[in-house]
Amino acid sequence: MPELPEVENTVRDLQEAGIVGTRIVATTISWPRSVGGDADAFSLRIRGLTLAAIKRRGKFVVLQFDDDIVGLLHLRMSGRLSVEPSGSNAGTHDRVTLGFATGLELRFHDPRKFGRLLLYSVAEAEQILERLGVEPFNSAEFTLETIAHRISGRRRRIKPLLLDQRVVAGLGNIYADESLWEAGIHPARTAASLRKSEIEALVAAIPTVLGRAVAAGGTSLGAGHSNHRLPSGRSSEGWQGLHVYGRAGTVCTRCGAEIIRTVLSQRSAHYCPRCQPEARISGVLLDMDGTMVETERVLIRSFQQAAQEWGLRLADEDLLATIGKTAAASREILCGLLGTLVSFETCSKRAEQLAAEVIAQQGIARRPGLDEFLDELSRRSIPYAVATSTHRQEAEYVLAQAGIRDKFNAIVCGDEVTNGKPAPEIYHRAAAQLGLEARNCLAIEDSEPGIRAASAAGAHAILIPNLVQPTPTARVAAARVCITIAEVTELLREGAITFDA
Repeated sequence: MPELPEVENTVRDLQEAGIVGTRIVATTISWPRSVGGDADAFSLRIRGLTLAAIKRRGKFVVLQFDDDIVGLLHLRMSGRLSVEPSGSNAGTHDRVTLGFATGLELRFHDPRKFGRLLLYSVAEAEQILERLGVEPFNSAEFTLETIAHRISGRRRRIKPLLLDQRVVAGLGNIYADESLWEAGIHPARTAASLRKSEIEALVAAIPTVLGRAVAAGGTSLGAGHSNHRLPSGRSSEGWQGLHVYGRAGTVCTRCGAEIIRTVLSQRSAHYCPRCQPEARISGVLLDMDGTMVETERVLIRSFQQAAQEWGLRLADEDLLATIGKTAAASREILCGLLGTLVSFETCSKRAEQLAAEVIAQQGIARRPGLDEFLDELSRRSIPYAVATSTHRQEAEYVLAQAGIRDKFNAIVCGDEVTNGKPAPEIYHRAAAQLGLEARNCLAIEDSEPGIRAASAAGAHAILIPNLVQPTPTARVAAARVCITIAEVTELLREGAITFDA
């Protein structure tokens, strides 16, 4: 899809093509949808008008006519414009042709038929264009303060957010990738996680990248009939300056790492994993049950043993259905399994007694890879804290039985913040105890409620499921899903997650 550089060069070519200041005397429309569906009404309205000026706003070619009429032309996926002598052979994919009194024709060529040229009054056109975001080349408006106001606190990933034309006008898939590479920002980062210095780098990168592309005539990625060409016949050479877009599997021109291609919001995204780490963190917030310690396994076995005392045999899969659920949802499931033979309260109390006996004899197992991960954090002087919805008394006991209580200076528990429910406030409080903001922290969780709360707090939330597979909702909420804690350790060692003190 033509983006700002291609549209800007198109407009510049048209301004020099000899059609500005001349009157339209004929129209040919081979695809009525290109002009809104009613070819006769379009032709009746535009014939006799004089083209007063041609400008650009975002990705729109703005045709200003006399008689209070404005044409807004969007090239969409495959549109391009050319100026040809009247009577010359029409192209197979010419959808709209405007004939001028000077003997020239403006032809709208659009193989995929997505482009549109629609007519509005000046007031109507202004209303449409006012909805667009800031123009990158307007230095008075495209400032750190303006962009920070538009993106700060937003939970959307930064690449899809930049493609929103209400944020930055004219930026598309190619130059969003290139701008993020220039600024050293991973495309999957949430806008809320960006620091002021990173937003400042992005504000500098966008007009720089677009300026280079405009100077190169834009970017054409091939020789097919749907690839972009300029009205004057000039070639678009911007592809030679691309650093990441379309270069998956090749090496980064800055550091030599392999360029990666992924998909975000159904659009491709290209980045360098070394130059654009997926997170820049100042601290780590860890959940407890399931994430660091294997308490859930003990509780499941104990509940099964307790139920057996009343003659009930509960299958593993039935009890696993409670993992990752809220307390109310888990209670409902267990009540259904117990039926009328024993109350939930009675069976739970007995299960707690059995679990306490097991823990007293065997302690609580730490999750594989946890010790190495905490050692890596200590080696890098990365501060870390416990952020759990578990009550304080239970948390202190479990951490002590697992042999890791002394490793944490800060422990924030659910009963102190949210009555035991996973919530963003737990992560904000834990980060504050480290002297940080949650958006500058890595949060590690094993459940859907926890990962959603961590993400809502703005943390870079990594989901490491323990006993059950994550739901689609949990996967969407997580910045990344890992199988083991060891994978997170490797992300630190490889530089995919970097520490900024």
